[in-house]
Amino acid sequence: MCLRLHVGGLCEALVGPRAPIWMSRLLLRELGNPTEALPKVVDEFIRPNFEAIRACVAGLMPRNTKPLDVAMHALSVIGQCLHYRHTAPITLRLLSFADYPADFSVRLARHVLSVTFRAIGRADLAPGEAAS
Repeated sequence: MCLRLHVGGLCEALVGPRAPIWMSRLLLRELGNPTEALPKVVDEFIRPNFEAIRACVAGLMPRNTKPLDVAMHALSVIGQCLHYRHTAPITLRLLSFADYPADFSVRLARHVLSVTFRAIGRADLAPGEAAS
C-alpha cells in the first residue's frame, strides 16, 4: 500500500540504524534559523515526501475531502516521524534507551500508520500495535 511504503521509508530515513545525523542537524538548523538553503531543502527532500504522502492520503479519503484537510493529514504524518528524530535525546531518555532499537523505525511506522488510518476514518486499514 502506498502510505505504508512512504511512511516506512521516512521512518527508516529518520530513525533507522543508518539514519544520517547530518540530515537531522540540517533540518533543525533550517527550522530554527532559516538560511538560503531552505528552498533547496524543501524542494529536494521535504516537498517530494510531502507530495507522495499527500497523494497516498488523498487516495484513502472521500473524493470530496477538502485539499487543505488532505494536506494537514499528510503534514501530521511527516510531523510524527520528524518528532522522533528531533526529540531523540529526550525521547531516548524517557524510554530508557541509549539509542533507538534496531526495529524502532518499523514500530514507529506501524504506530504512525495506525494513528493516521484512525484519524482519516479508515481504522479498517490500521495495523495492530506491536506488544511492548
